[in-house]
Amino acid sequence: MNLPAFIRQFYQIQSCYGITYAREGDQVRLEYCRLKLEKDSLHIAETGMATSWQELSKKLEPKVPIALQVGGKQVLVKEVNYISEIGTAEILEIFPNFSEESFYFSVHKGQHMSWVALVRRNVVDQLIEEITASGNTVVQLYIGPFVYNAVLSQINKYNGHYIVDGHTIQIDKETKEWLSYSYSRGAIEKIYNKDRNTGYRSAISGSVCSRFLLSDV
Repeated sequence: MNLPAFIRQFYQIQSCYGITYAREGDQVRLEYCRLKLEKDSLHIAETGMATSWQELSKKLEPKVPIALQVGGKQVLVKEVNYISEIGTAEILEIFPNFSEESFYFSVHKGQHMSWVALVRRNVVDQLIEEITASGNTVVQLYIGPFVYNAVLSQINKYNGHYIVDGHTIQIDKETKEWLSYSYSRGAIEKIYNKDRNTGYRSAISGSVCSRFLLSDV
């Protein structure tokens, strides 16, 4: 979901919330980072977390645009042996029940393969409706872990891999292309139990926001 360039030029957006949303069983995780763009520099204005949109909405300033990333168990990520363009026909080969009316999807191309992320539209649409009702607008939507690519250089590596919010990603050091990807809820729990309030956490939601503020779209 992109805000068209011809609209963005009139808004001259200088501030944005990056919000990551994930549901793990009955638990909801919402984390946010507000960035301000001053000339060519980004500044972190605030960060925080909540367990429901109702709780989080009380912390946010109305009318500030939101870049939203949806992840967690409700997003299905599938590795595919395509490195060319992936469209509806290719996705149907992987997910026979797929339809654009029922799912949002995103694609990330790696060095030797690609990954497709799917989430049901009603899950995302319901969240966006709640956000809109509280006075904010979602201007950018990211599905799955692919937006984390923007912060790989800011986090620790384990055995040549990056671990971001339970997602283990291996990249080619020269080309920066993805080589492998996996997800483990146990990695999430380990990180959260160790420290829930580090700069590492704000870097994730901050990357969502910065991708929007610094994009040309």
